[in-house]
Amino acid sequence: TTNGAADQVVTVPTVTLSANAGDGFFVEAALFSEFLKTFNHDEISCLLTKKNDLLIGSAAKNTFLTLPTISKDGYTPLHFTSKGTAFKLDGKALGKALRLTAFSAGTDPKKPAITAVKLSVDGGKITALSTDNYRASRVALEIEDAGIKADFLIPRVTADILGQLLANVEAVTVEPGRNHLRVSWEGTVFTTALE
Repeated sequence: TTNGAADQVVTVPTVTLSANAGDGFFVEAALFSEFLKTFNHDEISCLLTKKNDLLIGSAAKNTFLTLPTISKDGYTPLHFTSKGTAFKLDGKALGKALRLTAFSAGTDPKKPAITAVKLSVDGGKITALSTDNYRASRVALEIEDAGIKADFLIPRVTADILGQLLANVEAVTVEPGRNHLRVSWEGTVFTTALE
């Protein structure tokens, strides 16, 4: 304990791996992100090494990890096939709708129909709704007429992240794709697969 307060304990499921030097292996992304959440924002330092690897560390926890980087020429971008017409939306309204509904979307991968937020844009109204069969949430917000009618099923995790990112963004451009949705603003392009 510190000053009479109990220390925080974070338990992360572990996976036993057996690999030789140079072998590749996969780790569930959720475990990696939970590990990073255990650090305070002021504990993390980043450094680009001479080999162009990203070194992330915390002196407070005496923990460091290295992520290899590649040049932009070696990056294979997501194949995005535009379908439909791009349109403008109020970024704050979109973010708010997603933040207020993502929490109640299901998490069971065996029930993909309820693991997403249904986002509907109909002229001057944006509606987001989700359920996990036990609770439901629905948010309808008036916006400037987008001049379009469209529906999208955005995965729960994506809806949550996008909702946080758009909290202070005035306007976004939304571009529907065949299997993806692209949202862009102020030099940022966010692409997600659709359910």
